Amino acid sequence: MRKSILILENDPEIKTILKDKLENCGFDVRCPVDSYVALEHAQNNVLDLIILNDDMPIINGENTLQILRQQNVDIPAILFLSKIKTAQDFSHFKACVCMHKPFKIDLLISEVHHLLNT
Repeated sequence: MRKSILILENDPEIKTILKDKLENCGFDVRCPVDSYVALEHAQNNVLDLIILNDDMPIINGENTLQILRQQNVDIPAILFLSKIKTAQDFSHFKACVCMHKPFKIDLLISEVHHLLNT
C-alpha cells in the first residue's frame, strides 16, 4: 500500500513541484486548499506524513500542527520555516523536521524517506 502524504503549501509552484516529485517516488499525495481543509482531511483519513508551510494564511503551519497534535494525529511532519524562525523554536513537536526555503528537493525527499522508514 502506498504511503499517503498531505502537502499544505500556499505557493502553487512549490506545491506542484512537490506533488509531482513525491508522486513519481510512489507516494499518494493530497494538496488541500487551506488549513481548514487540511485539518479535516487529516482527521478523517489515514495519513503517513504532512508537509506544511509555517507561513500559511488563516492558520499557520505551526498552529495547524499544534491542532493536529492536540487531536492525537501524531503523524510525522516536515515544516517549512520563515527565515526568522529556527528549528529550535519547534523542538517541542515530536517527529517534526524543519527546513528553510529555498530547500533542495533531494534533501526533502531524503527526509520524507527517513521519516517514513522507506
